[in-house]
Amino acid sequence: MKSSVGKDYPDQVDILDCKIIIWNLNSKDDLMTIPSNAIVLRECEDIEIDESYKKLIGTATVKFALGTVLEVQKQQNSDVTYTEVDGQKIQTLSEVVVVPERIYTNMLDDGVIVESATTTEVLNPTQFKIGQRIQIKLRYVHNPDYCGTDDYDTTTGNDQFITMFDGYIEKISVSTPVELKCENLASALKKVTCRKIVSGWNSTVNEFLATGSKYNLLRGTGLKLHPQTASCSINIGKITLTPDLTVADVLTEWAKYQLYSFVKYDDSGNPCIAVGRSYFSSDTADSIIHGQTTSKLIQFNYHVAEDGLTLMNVDKKFLAVEAQSLGKDDKFYRITIRKNPEYTGPGDTTHKEFELLNETHITKKSMKLGATAMSGTHTKVDLSLYTVIPFFSKHMGISQSQLIEEAEAYYNRYSPNGIEGSLTLFGDLALRSGSKIELLDTRRREKNGWYLVEEVNTKFGTNGYRQTIKIPYCIAHAEDNKSNYK
Repeated sequence: MKSSVGKDYPDQVDILDCKIIIWNLNSKDDLMTIPSNAIVLRECEDIEIDESYKKLIGTATVKFALGTVLEVQKQQNSDVTYTEVDGQKIQTLSEVVVVPERIYTNMLDDGVIVESATTTEVLNPTQFKIGQRIQIKLRYVHNPDYCGTDDYDTTTGNDQFITMFDGYIEKISVSTPVELKCENLASALKKVTCRKIVSGWNSTVNEFLATGSKYNLLRGTGLKLHPQTASCSINIGKITLTPDLTVADVLTEWAKYQLYSFVKYDDSGNPCIAVGRSYFSSDTADSIIHGQTTSKLIQFNYHVAEDGLTLMNVDKKFLAVEAQSLGKDDKFYRITIRKNPEYTGPGDTTHKEFELLNETHITKKSMKLGATAMSGTHTKVDLSLYTVIPFFSKHMGISQSQLIEEAEAYYNRYSPNGIEGSLTLFGDLALRSGSKIELLDTRRREKNGWYLVEEVNTKFGTNGYRQTIKIPYCIAHAEDNKSNYK
């Protein structure tokens, strides 16, 4: 539990509460319907969830304490009849009804907690199966009467459970106490293989992932392409797939070129696969942050449990951009640019503003097709003292000179925020990877601004409810006054 003390927040004590639901999946196309015979657990020892929009498959680990009690079921006779056999009446059950039972706890006046139930069963590994669906809901409870129930304040919406993980059980401990290792809903994509596909040059994400599309790789997984991704029709060039690849392999390969795929829910609460790029200096249609009109506010004097951020002034003279694109010959071309140390400013007509470094060697075949070495040298420059930022052009088949122009423009609009490390927060905000946040620190105003959350590690259990977030990308500083990011 944590104490909420502050000018804008009431003085109160919040109680940790969890709800873990486990059930057998009846249909691969219906991932979200929870049957009445699902296992419900309202106590655990520890939960740890890891997710990042840069990784398709997120993970969760759930540990239960020794002696954890499971809500079990008993059989109740609904209709008893008697049959006479050899002059004796034999009891016959005409119907058997499964009736779920619950565990109830009550606190006596002397503080002793009494647990009562008609049927109980101690948790053990044999009660779970690999491949079962699991959903983890977490919350802080302000009203003690709500603890251990699904109740919440219907007027304000406070104390509602928030689903922090949806996925499948992948591993189960063989001894007690029970430990479950889980993967999110994208784990199903590891079990779907591709057929042989050779797409055209201007193929799009929609052609591969949209429902009813040309290739429809998500068919039979219960997942669909997120509407936001479908609306922007991202060009991915020419794609060749073979049957030895799974859909998860394909989407993971896209991530190497900064086209990230991750699980995201639509407005109706249906799980989808969203695909986007981590642009943070501009709000383009294929950006992960596109369409996020609101952001959650993090106040350092209230939400932060541990400040792991470090502030450093980054000199753009020691900044380099490593740019990459897919050429018309289906080969990836990579260049690196940095500011020319001899360049003195806009009035300098003697020196170029940027230097081209560490260019990929040009093959004879490429030279016959018209490719030229832009840097004029094969010398390898050591950039260990530089901050190298990656850039991948979304324009397939562009020329080398166009890639250089894009890299230079990216360098000029890049704003190094000088922030490294992570923040550990209380669980109030229930943040997810790929979301947008606003930082507000009245003491160190250099931090203030809007950021993209890259990684989220959620821990819940005996040591409290904490979220550790990594926020390396500053979308906009407070003084920039960019209304489209607020």
